Amino acid sequence: MTCHILLIAILVVVSKSVYVECYPSGAPIGACTEMTPNPASSGGHGATPQNSTAPYTITMVPTSIKTGQSVTVTIAGNSNADTMQGMLVQARAADGSSNSAVGTFSDTLPPNVTHLTCTTAKAAVTHSARLGNLTTISLIWTPASTSTGNVKFWYTVVKDVPTFWVKQTSGTFSITSGSAMVMGSLMPMILMMMTALRITV
Repeated sequence: MTCHILLIAILVVVSKSVYVECYPSGAPIGACTEMTPNPASSGGHGATPQNSTAPYTITMVPTSIKTGQSVTVTIAGNSNADTMQGMLVQARAADGSSNSAVGTFSDTLPPNVTHLTCTTAKAAVTHSARLGNLTTISLIWTPASTSTGNVKFWYTVVKDVPTFWVKQTSGTFSITSGSAMVMGSLMPMILMMMTALRITV
């Protein structure tokens, strides 16, 4: 009887450990729509998403672009204590008419970040390993060559295993038709490189 109880206890501990440590290498394709770390039916990460305001902000530079141009998307913690262990980011139609991710993220990605195929290849990004104590992460996103209109960036951030915020959104970002200048297309990459080198202008 004692052995049976001990075995059950061990199994419970092992199951719990495996459950809460799911996906340290990033969100699976199945998370593209709901953007929950684990399937929504299981509560994700062994806990429910936070209902409080996320201690992170998302900004876009520039705040609008023409077709053919790119934008730098930055997620930043509001303080040094607001670190990120994991994340999932994608762009969607601003009016909420579709759950499909649009556009593509550049191949120039921060360490431990990788593409995720949501709707199309490179339409989303997630962590490929725990991000450690990062408080800021920047990404380059480009709309489809024929896309115009308004989009919002949707993101999920994991601070630690039981603490995460799901489906946070940016402000509305506009894409208009027109020929993009080469410098305009390169500006987000230049800004990211300057940030990495801590150069100010």
